[in-house]
Amino acid sequence: MGMTAFEAYHTLVLRFGSPSWSVMVSRWNLVANPPDGSDSVAVSHEAARRNWTNLDKRLNGMTVDKLAALTFYSSVPRYQNQISDSLDARLSVILNLPIPSVNS
Repeated sequence: MGMTAFEAYHTLVLRFGSPSWSVMVSRWNLVANPPDGSDSVAVSHEAARRNWTNLDKRLNGMTVDKLAALTFYSSVPRYQNQISDSLDARLSVILNLPIPSVNS
């Protein structure tokens, strides 16, 4: 996609402007890194289904862009706390506040 770090961050803000980023990420982590389900296949399947359903509801439907953003988030563990803090802080202040680019 050829995005700078700021463009990637800005894309995340645009895609997830209203739901809580931290809540979505916690649901994503349950989906992306499920526990070992060998002991109880039925319980594991139901938990996986519940986690996907919950994530789908919070995202207001799955799209490639939304899943790509969550996958990107998972790929940068060093910056996950900063991304979550930044997005949640912005969301908690004013939901529809535009954040202009430094280059604008």
